[in-house]
Formats: sequence, C-alpha cells, structure tokens
Amino acid sequence: MCAVFADSELVSLLAGGKSREAVAGGVVQAVAARVVALAGRLEIQPPILLTGGLAKLEQLRAALEQRMQKPVVTSALSHFAGAIGAAQKGALM
Repeated sequence: MCAVFADSELVSLLAGGKSREAVAGGVVQAVAARVVALAGRLEIQPPILLTGGLAKLEQLRAALEQRMQKPVVTSALSHFAGAIGAAQKGALM
C-alpha cells in the first residue's frame, strides 16, 4: 500500500471511532506481516536482530517473533545502526 492511501485509511479509521491504540496496533501488525513476507524469500537463521528506530517498539519485536516463530532480539543501541554503518562507510572513503 502506498503512503498516501495508508494515510487516508488511518484517518478514516480514526474518524470512524477506532482508538489510536487499535490503529497503531494494526499498523505494527501490517509492518510485521510485510517484513515476514519479504524475509520469507531468504534462509534466515535465529536469532534475528531487529535494528533501526522501530527496534524500540516491543510490540513490533513480539509480532515479528510470533509470525516468524524464531527469536527476534534487539540491542539498546539498535536505533544507532544506520548511523554507525554510515560512519563506517564514510571512514573508508
């Protein structure tokens, strides 16, 4: 789903009386489903490391773990993964 349609759908759900918590939970489940669909094309061995800003969402980690039926772990520094990679890449240039 494209971001414009997703935004419109979220606004409609909220206007229709759905709670913000329910809508946010649905978004987390949709992201987890998409990640699992893409990851299903790969041979993934546990543990699975979730990095990036969304790694701070325990609900996402739990949803991925439940859908993949494999352990999904994070680090307290997971949200810095992109910056660390960019710094390492920059140091090589």
